[in-house]
Amino acid sequence: VGAVYDSVWEVVDAVNSSPELDIKFPDHDKQIKIAQGFKNKSGAGFDVCVGCLDGMLIWTDKPSKTYCKEAKIGDKLFFCGRKSKFGLNLQALCDDKLRFRWVDVRLSASASDYIAWTTSYFPEQITLENLICEGFALFGDNAYVTGDFMVIPFRGTCAE
Repeated sequence: VGAVYDSVWEVVDAVNSSPELDIKFPDHDKQIKIAQGFKNKSGAGFDVCVGCLDGMLIWTDKPSKTYCKEAKIGDKLFFCGRKSKFGLNLQALCDDKLRFRWVDVRLSASASDYIAWTTSYFPEQITLENLICEGFALFGDNAYVTGDFMVIPFRGTCAE
């Protein structure tokens, strides 16, 4: 187990020390191209989308009592009742070419996608740094809430 753990962290460290692998939100010029790419893929002709956001449960084994004590968090927070699995809540934003433009894996599986999104640094960064071109938006599912830069489907328009 120790060798696998060490190997994983060697890969993580290598990725983190390679600037060419950084996940970066695109500048305004690239956002215009991304919106056009989404428009070309959209049967509805949407031309304002600069990224699609969704959450996903990253399955893990149930954390040990020792780990939970060190992390100062109860093991029940790692449990997703809706999927009956332990894990972490991954939030990810992709562009029209399915490239990750932002990711966050800080909260446990018990957190909703909306809570995981709103407690991340990114929504505030979007506002403070004016990251999204005026008139453009991120698209999310009904787990999120429509806002200044977020668009979600009308209630009842998505396949269940």
